[in-house]
Amino acid sequence: MIAARTGGPGRGARRHPLRPRAVWWLVAGVLLAMVAAVPTLMALAPSVLVAETALSPADALVVLGGDPQSRTDRAIALYRDGLAETVIVSGQGDCGEMAERLLAAGVPADVVVTECGSRNTAENAALSAEILRDSQARSVIVVTSWFHTRRALGCFIGAVPDMRVMVDSAQPPPGFMQSLASPDRAMVLAEFAKSLWYRVAHRGLCRPEEVP
Repeated sequence: MIAARTGGPGRGARRHPLRPRAVWWLVAGVLLAMVAAVPTLMALAPSVLVAETALSPADALVVLGGDPQSRTDRAIALYRDGLAETVIVSGQGDCGEMAERLLAAGVPADVVVTECGSRNTAENAALSAEILRDSQARSVIVVTSWFHTRRALGCFIGAVPDMRVMVDSAQPPPGFMQSLASPDRAMVLAEFAKSLWYRVAHRGLCRPEEVP
């Protein structure tokens, strides 16, 4: 009679580690899938990541860090068009440069408010909300990059639900072919992951489901 084996493999059992060639093909397959996904994600970006709202005069502009040149330039244009009388620059690391650009463009110093403590979009919204409430603001225009508009708008809607929140992009989304060579391509692709993460990690503050 042959006794049934009830335990795991014996000490003498051979293990079959993944061969180096198999590992190479696995890595190559993952990289190929990632490369193949880039055009699809870039094509989807305008419909998935972008939020648009009609603009009207507001109590304040909030310019988010991350792209201090184009975002600040857009805020300058909006201020000159009379869309707001206060400009808040928000973002650790970029707030100083953005404030300097505003002042150099002729925006009065008493109009510019700096918020230099925020490290991400959720904190941009939370810390800017304190300034907005202190000034008794009832409406705000958030200025950011096109691919960041939906997440930013959702966070500000959550932070100041009693205010009218609008969003404006520093530049329009590029065409599909231009997007593939865009210097912002890595940031656009990262935005997909950040948007998913925010739906879980910051659900109590950011409200992407309320974004029109």
